[in-house]
Formats: sequence, C-alpha cells, structure tokens
Amino acid sequence: MWDGCSQAAQRWVSVRSSEAVLRKVQLKRQRVDVAAPRDLLFEVVASAGKTISSTERGNLVEFETRVRDKVVKTVEEVVLDPPHRIGYRWVEGVLDDVEEEIRFESTGPHESAMTYSGRFGAQQGVTGWLRGLVFVRPIFNRLVGEHLLEGKRIAEKRAQRSSIHPPESPAGRS
Repeated sequence: MWDGCSQAAQRWVSVRSSEAVLRKVQLKRQRVDVAAPRDLLFEVVASAGKTISSTERGNLVEFETRVRDKVVKTVEEVVLDPPHRIGYRWVEGVLDDVEEEIRFESTGPHESAMTYSGRFGAQQGVTGWLRGLVFVRPIFNRLVGEHLLEGKRIAEKRAQRSSIHPPESPAGRS
C-alpha cells in the first residue's frame, strides 16, 4: 500500500479503515512591530469581521477575504483575552480544522507587537497533505501577512490622532 512513498510521508499520514486521518499543517509564525500601544492594536484587530452571534466561549464572526478573483467567506469562533490574545477557530470555511491565534505584547510606552501562529488540517492522505504544504500554506501565509500589515496601518493611523493613546512627541524621546 505504501510502495513508493517516503518514510517521512508515511509518518505524516495515518490510514484507518481506508480513510486518511486529518493531519495538521503548521503556518508560518509572523511577528509585526507596531508604533501604537498594545491596547489600541488589540482594539483594531478585535474589531475585524462581522459579529453574527455569541457562543459560550466567544463570538461567531464572519470574515470575507479576497483570494485572487474570489471572495472566500469564513465563520469563525473568536475568543478574546484583552489585551493579550485573540483565538480563532473556523466553524465554516474552505479548509478544515483551522485554529489561529494572535498574541499582543507591549514593547515600549507607545509601541507593541503582534505575533500570529496557526495551523490547518490537510486531508486525503499524502496527496492532500502535500497539496496543503505546497499550495495552500504559501497562500495562507501571504494573506495572514497582508492582514497583519493592514492592522498595523490602521492602528498606527489611529494612534497618531488618538487622545486616549497619544504618541510620544519626538522632542520627548531620548
């Protein structure tokens, strides 16, 4: 049954009752430094999407993402832990078993960083797993990077005009 398959591929795919078991594909950990306070950055990122309803753990939120010439819709359970972490678990979407998280940290009085990590499930044996690694993961990583940079842009713009989170003046810096 495994003739011609590498040992590495065999380790990644388990076969049970002639059906492949879902295997996790790790996404790239991405960190973005932001010239805005952590609380403001958290507010900006947490406000993304359209809230549909509440659950015991968080909110169901609908997201729309443009991928090439298509709009991909997902419904995700979003769990907020202000201002430290936002967790995402896909309930509906084009991929199975997607879990993501963005962690927020203060790096200075008016600076912060957000770090993304995530994974998704790949199906259909070695073929599905390789498709996930070769085709899906690079696209997913690119889209996440774009979304993080958009959050950075919005948070920095809001920080510049904020009376609640005013940036430090250049004269006050040492």
